[in-house]
This record gives sequence, structure tokens and C-alpha cells, in this order.
Amino acid sequence: MAVRTWWRAVRPHLPRAAIHGVACGYREYLRLRCLYEGVRERPGLKAVGFEAVPPPFLRYRVDGSTDLRHFLVVGERIAGDMEAALRAVGEDLASFRAILDFGCGCGRTLLWIQRKYPALAGRLHGTDIDAEAIRWCRRHLGFARFAVNGARPPLDAAEGAFDFVYGISVFTHLDAEYQRAWLQELARVTRPGGIVLLTVHGPSCAERLDPALRGRLLDEGFLFVETDSTRGLFPAWYQVSYQTPAQVRASFGQYFSVLAQIPRGIGDHQDAVVLRREAAGI
Repeated sequence: MAVRTWWRAVRPHLPRAAIHGVACGYREYLRLRCLYEGVRERPGLKAVGFEAVPPPFLRYRVDGSTDLRHFLVVGERIAGDMEAALRAVGEDLASFRAILDFGCGCGRTLLWIQRKYPALAGRLHGTDIDAEAIRWCRRHLGFARFAVNGARPPLDAAEGAFDFVYGISVFTHLDAEYQRAWLQELARVTRPGGIVLLTVHGPSCAERLDPALRGRLLDEGFLFVETDSTRGLFPAWYQVSYQTPAQVRASFGQYFSVLAQIPRGIGDHQDAVVLRREAAGI
């Protein structure tokens, strides 16, 4: 993470040619680092208690860290926070019949759901835009079914296929157009009465913004920004978004009933928005 901090500081002052050279060098550094981490952790893999864990390069794509312990600790916390958010609206994770992890990556959260609730095997599903991560999941996580999704809908799922859908740190990166498209699609694949849990960058996350951007957020309700650390690395529609609770109620409420927005409800960082898919008008 120190490398990322340094990169954010120096990138605005570098000419384009230098940025390309640094980026190429950094990619090679990451390749070697992932190879090293894979060899270093191999003797202790059995001790973590999972039959399979994703390799370092897939873990890095999730949150910028190759560290196995970090990957597992964060996954366990997210699963626990999600359980707590469901309990807050009177729901129980174990009671759902078909669960979709929207943006599952390499299975960070699904690993812990399966460990805590073995009876959910066969009821778990994951989808992600990262085809390589999905290939790994299909090969190693036999307790769930996996599919690759595109940048835009549709998902490879029937209407009303799931009674619980969750998306961790997905809507925190989408622009307004993509958010609307995916809200509509998640409503399509969720059964009437089903629950959807999504995370957003709420007021506490917006405290890090400079005053001008915070002002825009308060005025407009939704803020989508391209940061120095992500510029050129991700598509224009996938950067960093913030939204006020009023905006969440207005936009998410077009497709779902908003049951709760729990400040810092996931990982003591992102807000957890818990929704219900109603039968009428959807």
C-alpha cells in the first residue's frame, strides 16, 4: 500500500512517457512479487483450513494486497458484517434458498459463507467480470456455481433466480448510468420478497474528499470521480463513486424497498444498504 501512496503523490508530476515506463516496471514487480508470495506461502496452506485458496495475483486484484492472511481476515469480517446487516432487518443468511455473490472475484466472501454454513453448498452462486478469477473458482470451489458477466447486463441467470443477492464494493465504483442498469438487472434476477445487500461510499467515506468535492456531493447527491491512482488502469465507468443517503433512497428505491442503510456496516468502512424486492411495480 505504501507503493500506491507514493504513486498517487508523484504521478501528477510525471510526463506521459515516464508514467508508461513506471507502469511497466510496476507490473513486472507485481508479477515477481506474486510468484514469490506463492512459493513462500505454499508450506503453510494446509494450516489455513481451506481446501483451496486463490493464488496471490488473484487476491491482489480484489483489494491490492497479495497477503494471504489479509485476504482471509477481510473475507471473514465481510461475511460476519453481512450476517449482522441481515439480522438487523430480521433476515437469516442460512434461510435463503439461492444466493448470488454479485462481483465475487476469487471467492473471498463465499469461502467463509460455505465454512460457516456447509448446508448452503449447492445454493451458492458467484458472478464476476474477471474471467480468470471465475475459472479458478470453477476449478476449486465446487460448493458453488459460477458465471462470467459483462460490464453491462444481463447476467446469465433467469428472472427471479435468487432470493438473496449481495454485492460488496461494486456500486462503490460505478457511474450513475451503470448503477441504474445494474439495479434494474438485480431486480430482475431477485425473487419477489427477496433481499439484496449492496455497499456504497456513504457520508463517512466522503469525509476524505476535499471541500469542493464534498460540496458537489451534497448539492448533487451523487459524485463520481476518477482518481490519480486509478486513472488509466480501469475503464472510465469504473472509478470511485459516493452518494448521500437521500440519493440512495431515491435511486435504489426505484427498484427495491430500502429497508436500511447501515453506516460503515461492512468492514467498518462502506455503508451496507439492505433492500427488498417487492412484487408490485418492479
